[in-house]
Amino acid sequence: MQTKIRVRLICLALLGVGVWESLHSPDALAESTQIERLDAAKVGSLAKQDGVFIFFDPTCPICAEYFPTIERLIARFGQVKFSLVFCAVDSDRIAEFVRDYKPRCRILSDVDGSLRAALDAHVTPEAVVKSAGKNVYSGRIDDRYASIGHRRSVVGVHDLENILATISNGQTVLPSKTAAVGCFIEPANSKSLAHSKKEN
Repeated sequence: MQTKIRVRLICLALLGVGVWESLHSPDALAESTQIERLDAAKVGSLAKQDGVFIFFDPTCPICAEYFPTIERLIARFGQVKFSLVFCAVDSDRIAEFVRDYKPRCRILSDVDGSLRAALDAHVTPEAVVKSAGKNVYSGRIDDRYASIGHRRSVVGVHDLENILATISNGQTVLPSKTAAVGCFIEPANSKSLAHSKKEN
């Protein structure tokens, strides 16, 4: 009798492991977190939507450093729709990032770079803010980096936060642009080519 119970418990444990692995596979994770895979057909309407689009690459060390700041802004400005836009990043890498960091915002996979081109983003991280159907800000999150490799010890200007505070207070926002510092966004095909060359 005890042997039968032990066998049943082992089977249930193995079943549980199988369910856990299936739920945490990249495809299942992408579906559960609603990772939106974009194409040129979807970008037209999406680029007109109000909100904050932050172009992001988990392999970029500057992006990794900014993620806590992004999370803080999402928490403060909960009424604003935030989107992390992954450019030229493969689906497994996006799923891994989502699993590890559990971002509390919309996740967009800009497969062919159509949204990047539509919003004129060039580096990661780079923020684009749209309000009342207009592009009111694009550029850096703050002035933490003067340039690549030159990090300020104290952040002096919180560009993105200031813009969002102005919008939230119902004040008029004059369109502005700053130079974002980070990793240059490569076309998806060039990353694939570089990866294939590395393997060969």
